[in-house]
Amino acid sequence: MDTTTESLPSEPFWVGDWYVDPATNGLQKDEQMRRLEPRLMLLLRLFASQPGKVWSRQALRECLWPDTHVSRDAITRVISDLRKVLGDDPRNPRFITTIPKKGYLFVGEVKPVGSGRPTAERPMAEAETVAPVSPTVAEAPSRFPTAWVLTAVLLGLVVAVGIFVRSSRAADPPRFRPPSDTFLTNDPGVESQPAVSPDGSRIAFVKRVASWDQIFMVDANGLSEIQLTREPRHHRHPAWSPDGTTLAMYRTKGDEHDLATIPALGGQAVSLLSGREISDLDWSPTGDTLYFSEAHPTHGTFGLKSFHMTSRGTRTLTEPGPDVRGDFLPRVSPDGTSLAFARVHPSGHRDLHTLDLRGSQIATIPAHDLFAVGLDWQSDRHLVVSSFRHGTYGLWLIDIRDGRETWIPTRGERSYAPSISRDGHCLAYEKVNYEKNIWLVRPDQPEASHHSLINSGYWDCEAFFSPDGSRLAFTSSRSGALELWVCDAEGADPRQLTHWHREFITRPRWSPDGSRIAISALEKGQSKIYLVEPDSGAVTDTGERGLVCSWSPDGEALYFSAVSDGVHEIRRWSSNGGSAVPFVGDHAFYGEESVDGAWFFFTRRDRDGIWRRPLVGGREVRVVSGIPPRHLDNWGLSRDRLFFAATREGETVAASVNFAGEELREYGVLPRMASPSLSVSRDGKRLLYARVARFEVDLMLIRNPVSGF
Repeated sequence: MDTTTESLPSEPFWVGDWYVDPATNGLQKDEQMRRLEPRLMLLLRLFASQPGKVWSRQALRECLWPDTHVSRDAITRVISDLRKVLGDDPRNPRFITTIPKKGYLFVGEVKPVGSGRPTAERPMAEAETVAPVSPTVAEAPSRFPTAWVLTAVLLGLVVAVGIFVRSSRAADPPRFRPPSDTFLTNDPGVESQPAVSPDGSRIAFVKRVASWDQIFMVDANGLSEIQLTREPRHHRHPAWSPDGTTLAMYRTKGDEHDLATIPALGGQAVSLLSGREISDLDWSPTGDTLYFSEAHPTHGTFGLKSFHMTSRGTRTLTEPGPDVRGDFLPRVSPDGTSLAFARVHPSGHRDLHTLDLRGSQIATIPAHDLFAVGLDWQSDRHLVVSSFRHGTYGLWLIDIRDGRETWIPTRGERSYAPSISRDGHCLAYEKVNYEKNIWLVRPDQPEASHHSLINSGYWDCEAFFSPDGSRLAFTSSRSGALELWVCDAEGADPRQLTHWHREFITRPRWSPDGSRIAISALEKGQSKIYLVEPDSGAVTDTGERGLVCSWSPDGEALYFSAVSDGVHEIRRWSSNGGSAVPFVGDHAFYGEESVDGAWFFFTRRDRDGIWRRPLVGGREVRVVSGIPPRHLDNWGLSRDRLFFAATREGETVAASVNFAGEELREYGVLPRMASPSLSVSRDGKRLLYARVARFEVDLMLIRNPVSGF
């Protein structure tokens, strides 16, 4: 093909009423703002590069999938997705016309931003020079000519103002600007956890050296890099003192954990507090208090604490129970009165809260559909949050009072961990390149059978075998949002089933007859359970809220986990209708019924292991121990064995036992396993898991990131 990405438009342009910014994969029309999956933006740029050209399917395949074989309907799907984004009707097209037996013709008007918005009316330059025609008295007989003339003049002024406002709006770009971010680091590997100094002149961050995480620093131009820590232990979560002279950090090695400080220009570290595992750290504006998230000694849930620098005393601020993952990302407001944080639920949803440091009251920030992986204060009223939307992570400015959101354009397809200077003029973030693939393992030959089964170059995860083993259901972000897909057992002929653009979807589970797939979708902070027909794509809302676990072998019931009075339980919902009823309580989190209907296996949030009890009566016993929290739903049943992910010497391995917890077999390491993702075929001859194929992180800096908002 003679079309290369270098020859495609890279500067913003107009397509009809849509403002298109290739640098951010962004579209805007009036108040509508969209983020396109990169392949959709590439398709739009192809069309815009040669308006009026008929593109054959073959030409589009070679441009969109240059090194990958895709099925014929892949082009149909991507054209359909672009039409949906643009609001185009194939029966009355304004942008994309199908040319039978030829391909596709782009008929939308394309113009660069500088020339103004294309319009179906008269050209903009002409519209700006047209003056309203004042009517004459002679043409309008009236007993009140003066009033008539005044009315006409007023109408003329209204028309003139309308033309001026319309043309001004048309010519002006949208209120978001192209990204102005620049690289702070671009070395191979991972540079993470940026912390901007109070004056914005320096950025501390974490980089791995010889298997240990160490703290480094660069200036705001990405130059003058220095290494601050060198001890053979991990150093994480750097946080600046308000005067910019000192960095606080978390250090760990084996079972040793502590908080420490180090001079910002380098020097000897000083230990402040020894304790348990810590995640996230921030320093108060007054400099006398550190805030951090620490694991509970029994159930491991993270809660917020404070440490006073003078008295050396600690204070517990939040103490969530075992049925949430914990409170993370503590960030102190610029005035020092509020502590923002994210409460993480097992579904993955993050509620944003503020804690009043003067009275300990907790308030929920009225924002929804969040999957936040980073936050920082831009002002006493606004937070910058890294949130999962439309299949990717972006930065959003959120008003803590009313939840109003404004998108901050970045060059990163996945933008994590924002950190902002005290005056709000410098924002650093992680630009993450992250890919997950689905891999197959055969337990009878585990070492030789590992191979990639599904690989779109994006996020492919949670593949689950159909009952007869002929098809797979899985989640993928290849369409631009995380959606439900199906394919055959070899990973071929992928087909998208949902077009929800929801916050997050998880746990696809086939019904025993293969006619339905149950799945959980996060929507407005709730995990809703839907049934999707794999052949037609028809969707049924069960009306239940929770995380899908499994079907009963007869298909008459669906098990799912939910929270009641703050405690997890597994419920049983009849597929014939009616409300779900509690089945296993007392912190039960994930469960499956054995194929023969004799046993029910489950895990708990408050206790280690996989447990078993008779389906009717009898007591529960633990059949597998040593299951870490991240693998509580990373297991499954074949006809006669329990397959699970275990941890051996820091690595994840696949293993199985019989239903009595005996005859342990191990099948080798599952490298870079994503969780949850383990699935087993009914006959036990095939295992699926998701592997992190690529994880690269660079640091970026934006100057004046939210000016004008």
